[in-house]
Amino acid sequence: MRLTLGMTPVDSELVLPIHYNHLVQGLIYRVLDSRVATFLHNRGFKRGSRSFRLFTFSRLLGSFRLNRQANTIVFTGKVRLVISSPYDAFCESLGKIILSYDRLRIGDGLLRLDGISVATPRVTTDAIDVDTLSPITLYSTLPRPDGTSFTYYFHPREVEFKRLLLANLIRKYEAFKQQYDRPAQLEVVALGKTKLNIVKYKGGVIKGFSGKFRLTGPRELLQLGLDAGFGSKNAQGFGLCELIEGTGS
Repeated sequence: MRLTLGMTPVDSELVLPIHYNHLVQGLIYRVLDSRVATFLHNRGFKRGSRSFRLFTFSRLLGSFRLNRQANTIVFTGKVRLVISSPYDAFCESLGKIILSYDRLRIGDGLLRLDGISVATPRVTTDAIDVDTLSPITLYSTLPRPDGTSFTYYFHPREVEFKRLLLANLIRKYEAFKQQYDRPAQLEVVALGKTKLNIVKYKGGVIKGFSGKFRLTGPRELLQLGLDAGFGSKNAQGFGLCELIEGTGS
């Protein structure tokens, strides 16, 4: 399920740091029921040593301009935020509580809540075309000759990208539902150009790719990716995609 929040800046403009993912994540945790928020933040859904929060969110969608000197992004007019999760308690808590607010704070900015719309996009075919609402990130930690390590972020056209994407979907499925013991393959085709996005998050840097993609694989895994996010770091605001009209359903 996904919720789309329609908002309008109270002071005509919403001024945020260019890298604002942590502020949106903070808003989500603040408005959740404390029980749900504590479960997701402290534990999440376990699969071995890995933990998945199983929610994701979009970039803030609306007209904006960048102020590079001040390192800010300025939104003018209406702003939308899309939040998605397969976890019913998360969606119900978020929707119910947020309706009790008439104003929401993101960072130092105050927005009037104009309304909430709810959608449940469904995957009914083995191939879907999607457009990213927040970039997809997949990475590995690799060793250097001197014994140190570094994080390598994979490009969508690299073979390792689709391997890691499939493995990530299976781990999420097993954390949220049950053991996935069926053979599975995943194909990823970029539909046109992809864009590298570099996001600073709480002192670190995360790289992801945005664009349009055709994903071909098991429907249940594609559905979970659509609901919980594709790739890694979903709860930090990565991997939310929307179905391109006329495909996948």
